[in-house]
Amino acid sequence: MRNKRSKPLLGQSILIVEDEALIALDLHQTLRESGASVLAATSLEEGLDMLTYAEVTAAVLDMNLGGPDCSPLCTELHSKSIPFLFYTAQPKVEIVRAWPSAPVVLKPELSEKIVLLLEGLLAKASC
Repeated sequence: MRNKRSKPLLGQSILIVEDEALIALDLHQTLRESGASVLAATSLEEGLDMLTYAEVTAAVLDMNLGGPDCSPLCTELHSKSIPFLFYTAQPKVEIVRAWPSAPVVLKPELSEKIVLLLEGLLAKASC
């Protein structure tokens, strides 16, 4: 487990788009403890709205959002050069193929793994 004094995501603004409240809360807590500012959306529409007015440096997306999938979010994030990863229980092959550079983490997984992956994505994006 990561030392709580370590803030690897300090100065980053991470968007979580997750329709399961307990999972979103766990991610939110871990990302905040890692120093990130966190924005949370529970639907595709909320996630797209946040991208229009908030400064986001990376995102964690559930592929299945209680109906629509996250494809429009992926397109918008990509157009803004914002790195993202998927955190999902049911990966959709067509989405994984469409976004091969986005890591896929299967639920359940320790939130610390998400932090490590975000660190890597943000490091690549800053090069």
